[in-house]
Amino acid sequence: DFAYTPVIQSNSDYSLKLTGTNSAENVSSDCVLLNLCGKFHEMHCLLVRTLLVTPLSSARRHYRALEFLQSQVISHLLAGEALSKVFGDSRAAFLERFPDLEAALPQSFGFGMGFEYKERCLSISSKNPRRVQDRQVFAVVTSLRGLQGFASGKVYAMQLADTVVITLGRAEVLTDKISKKIDEVGYDFKEEPRMPEHDNYMRRKLRLLEKRRTSFRGGGSLGQPCVK
Repeated sequence: DFAYTPVIQSNSDYSLKLTGTNSAENVSSDCVLLNLCGKFHEMHCLLVRTLLVTPLSSARRHYRALEFLQSQVISHLLAGEALSKVFGDSRAAFLERFPDLEAALPQSFGFGMGFEYKERCLSISSKNPRRVQDRQVFAVVTSLRGLQGFASGKVYAMQLADTVVITLGRAEVLTDKISKKIDEVGYDFKEEPRMPEHDNYMRRKLRLLEKRRTSFRGGGSLGQPCVK
């Protein structure tokens, strides 16, 4: 079952609200956010992926930055760590590498989940002193907004979300089978050179055959006069 209707956002209509609504317009051919939250035996599982269509190099850099941030939050989710420290350390590591994207960062990097869709007391944010414990489940949600990196010039946002469980002190990703590598979520639809249409191709072949036949008219296969 779905916890809420799957959400698809594009066309610069990126609310980044997980339980938001679908974009009203048709899906655009640049940046598309896909948001799914399922339930199995009443336990929740969240997954968000960003699809890129013919991105410029700047959009690819933005996506790699987001992927790095996601990996940092997951790696810092260790049993015994305060959630405020998880947030702060992940943010600091990100800004050390991508200082120009500070304004694009969100105010939190996810939340606890389980029987409840969102455990607000387990928010991964700067002011939460609660500590991570074994067997807790988190939705790690990272995003970047106010970006530009497509030929259309539109402002867009990117978002990733994975569900993790703390096992033996570390975060185990439950949704890692759904790839978020840029080579598998990025699509480049540059126009290929067109091949000749079949009828034009055949006309050229016929003209070539006619030319060859004319050059041998009155002669044998080697161009010698025919014996009468």
